[in-house]
Amino acid sequence: MSETVYDITIRDAREEDAEFLGKVILAAAHLTNMSIDTPGTGTGISDRAGGSREAALTDICRRSDTLYSWRNARIAFVNGKRAGAMVSYSGESYAAARSITFPLFPGVTRAELDATDIETFPGEWYLDSLAVLPEFRKGGIGKCLVMDAIERGRKAGYTRFSLLAEKSSTHLVQYYTRLGFAVESSKLYFGDEYWRMVRN
Repeated sequence: MSETVYDITIRDAREEDAEFLGKVILAAAHLTNMSIDTPGTGTGISDRAGGSREAALTDICRRSDTLYSWRNARIAFVNGKRAGAMVSYSGESYAAARSITFPLFPGVTRAELDATDIETFPGEWYLDSLAVLPEFRKGGIGKCLVMDAIERGRKAGYTRFSLLAEKSSTHLVQYYTRLGFAVESSKLYFGDEYWRMVRN
């Protein structure tokens, strides 16, 4: 099956992109497919917000001090329409932003947060969340956003890049392997098992 190739433009996110970015976070956690009003079946952290999870994530993305802040995101456009986005940031900023971000999710307890592994570390650029609208999938947008995030990290002085991929998602692990990432370790993230993958 061949892929459609799009003319893709990528720009820094803006505060007014917060609602779209909230949908990206939910889609990256497999809680929605980014179609309007189409819920997913996930059981992770984003599901804790129940019916208000979209509003909670929009508020989190609107802030400047969270992991999912619009300041950490880049958005891909096709013909002027938002088609997908990637959230990425430095490992140095992770601890402080994590301590702010997760308490903002309704229903998350301190015990759950303490039991959740650290995702990234100082000295690396972390690719946190990636999602593409269904109508634009298989057109190379995801790969463009991954490579854009890597380039963004390089410009910031990083040579080591990391991300998490669900263990149960073999195709996703294979996808990131093709993009130069290799499994480094196992992580537990709000009750779900992930591979931590690294590219040097």
